[in-house]
Formats: sequence, C-alpha cells, structure tokens
Amino acid sequence: MAKKKQNFGKLTKDYLRFHGAAHIEKTETHNFYGKNKNDLFGFADWVAIVESTFSEFWFIQETSRSNISARKKKICRSPIAGLILENSLAKIFVLGWDKDREGSWRVKKVEITSKDIQAEAISSGEASESYWKEG
Repeated sequence: MAKKKQNFGKLTKDYLRFHGAAHIEKTETHNFYGKNKNDLFGFADWVAIVESTFSEFWFIQETSRSNISARKKKICRSPIAGLILENSLAKIFVLGWDKDREGSWRVKKVEITSKDIQAEAISSGEASESYWKEG
C-alpha cells in the first residue's frame, strides 16, 4: 500500500502567521487534467507579506524534512529564484516538516540565498567561479 502524501498546509500557514506574516496566499495549484501540482515560479507553494514592514515578501516551499535538500536544489536551479533574490525585499525559504518521538510536529527552516544559487550553478557546471566575481 502506498504511503499517503502529507499535507502540511495548515502547519505552514500557522507557522507563517506566528512568525509575522500578515498576508499569506497558497500559490500551489492542482492541475486536474495533468493530475499534478504546479507551484508559483516552479517552486513556491506559498507567498507571504511580512506584517512589520509590509514590504518584505517570503516565497515558501513546504516539504517533508527528509526532502529539504532536494527542494533546495530544485529552487537553486530555477532561473526565477535568482531574480527574486536580487530584490532585497524578498526571501525564499524551505520549510521541512516531520514529527518528533512524541508525535509533535516540528519544522526546519532553510533560507535560500544568492550564494546557494551561485554554488549550485558552479557545482552543476552552469557557470564558472569567475562568472560570479564582481569587479
């Protein structure tokens, strides 16, 4: 029997609200005909605006804790992610969920930075180290 895929939506929304997000939108859509899900820009399940500034945007990829590295790699290979991070008011996070030994939910938050995207481009052979040097 196949393992049922966990829906982390309520956990993620509550987490974002607790950490200062004023406006939160689910951006992942279900394609009924293709029987798959589509994320905003290929990686964002959620977009949030931070309450304290109303000018900072968070793009969130939610997943299980065991899939964080795969999601991080997916984001770093997205051509849109680099453009988003060039805007100093935007941040990209991966939220990885699992349960502890007592059965309580816990989350690991990983921020994706421009350096992560550059490192992935270099390791995948898409760019040379000299390409990223400013001068």
